[in-house]
Amino acid sequence: MLNLLFLACSLPTTQAPPPPPATFVARASITGGTLFIFNDSDTAWANVVAAPGDALACTIGVVPAKGAGQVLLKDCAGTAPAAPVTEVRVSAAQGEAIATIPPTDLAGILASAPAEPVPTPRPKSGGTTSPSSTTTPSPAPTEAAATTEAMRGSASMSGGFGPARRITYNNENSYGWSGCTLVLNDAYTYNLGTLPARGGEGVMLVRFKDKGGNILTSNAQINKATARCDQGSTSTTPR
Repeated sequence: MLNLLFLACSLPTTQAPPPPPATFVARASITGGTLFIFNDSDTAWANVVAAPGDALACTIGVVPAKGAGQVLLKDCAGTAPAAPVTEVRVSAAQGEAIATIPPTDLAGILASAPAEPVPTPRPKSGGTTSPSSTTTPSPAPTEAAATTEAMRGSASMSGGFGPARRITYNNENSYGWSGCTLVLNDAYTYNLGTLPARGGEGVMLVRFKDKGGNILTSNAQINKATARCDQGSTSTTPR
């Protein structure tokens, strides 16, 4: 009997296994000639490199938590594949993931990128510039080029108190936003979708819900309003 007690006491105690590591998940989109990488986690990413189709190497550096990083495709190293690309490999100090994108012709995008403007030659002293030396004016900026502008937004409250109280979010950019989610006080979300350039949309507060499905009370104090879209993210304090 004593031997059995000694054996039972000498057996190692079973410990619970450590929790699994957090999953590294990234989203990506290509708008015009710009590649966007989205970080939906609560931790900033460092040493971020994105590889569309495992062909280009696009160095982004830091992508903030709940934010986005971006890089011009023409600044990436490598050669774009002839076939459309549907995946972007995202590598960071925190992990690696594959982001799926709609079929995208990288070679066509890079081929259509505007060339660097050529300086206009100065006329010779006492004369004018000859027609053969006249530089063709560079094309006007396109909508794709405008998307490199950082997102800017504003918000305002209306409706007083009660169920009619709403927030209006405004797009202050010269380009439209897509795939947008509005986030209030970093907790309550609403799927907005698109917001046109210089446009705005009002949403009643009772349409916002947190992760648990709880509805935002209409009289809640709103200290922060964030728009997270395919083009990036921007935050503001509602007026």
